[in-house]
Amino acid sequence: MLLAGTVVAACNFELADPEYIRWPESELLVYLTGAIAQIAALKPTLYYSYVPLGLAAGVVQTVPQEYSHLIDILYNLNSDGSPGDSISQGSFTAARALGQPSCAGTRDGRYVVRSYTIHPESDSSFFVDPAAPESSPTAAVMALVQLAPRPTTALTDAVVMANTTPEMYQEALKDWVLYRAFAKDTESSDSQARSQAHYRAFMQFLGVPPRDKNAVPVAASSRETVSGASTV
Repeated sequence: MLLAGTVVAACNFELADPEYIRWPESELLVYLTGAIAQIAALKPTLYYSYVPLGLAAGVVQTVPQEYSHLIDILYNLNSDGSPGDSISQGSFTAARALGQPSCAGTRDGRYVVRSYTIHPESDSSFFVDPAAPESSPTAAVMALVQLAPRPTTALTDAVVMANTTPEMYQEALKDWVLYRAFAKDTESSDSQARSQAHYRAFMQFLGVPPRDKNAVPVAASSRETVSGASTV
């Protein structure tokens, strides 16, 4: 487990500020939160995770706040937690044009989701077909989501990356924190040069354009647009 305090201590050693006078721990933790957010933006697959999602009654479903992005919904979950019927992704614009459910509601008296759609401009909600009933136990599905980056507010906070070992990115996290820390000294050309050197090291490690966890460049989003066309 990689703790925020481990990264902060490593940065403090390079800053040569043993008493945390020039750069307080609280400030370095803010920079570390920024580093985690930057990595999540540049390599989003590091934060992908499979999670069970309970469904609310009705068609419209809300993605919990701890997840920043819904990637896919794979299958229904049976009441015992085992995998159930698979779920296909539908077209939001086609579903809206039809104006009616495109799938049968139940099979053998059981509720199952047949398909789901995502509004092309929203990461916080999705739509299931057929509508989830008001029943107990709550219907649930298995989803692939992107975890929202967790802020680091204490040295004992863990750096969480769901799809990799965070220790692999410790040096990148340190580079971002030092980039921000040295940038604070605007009157020193040496500090500014060191700041930019750490920024370049961070970007080179992460790769530009954004790359997945295997360092393969990620293509631009192919998500459906409001008009129905996909982006490339």
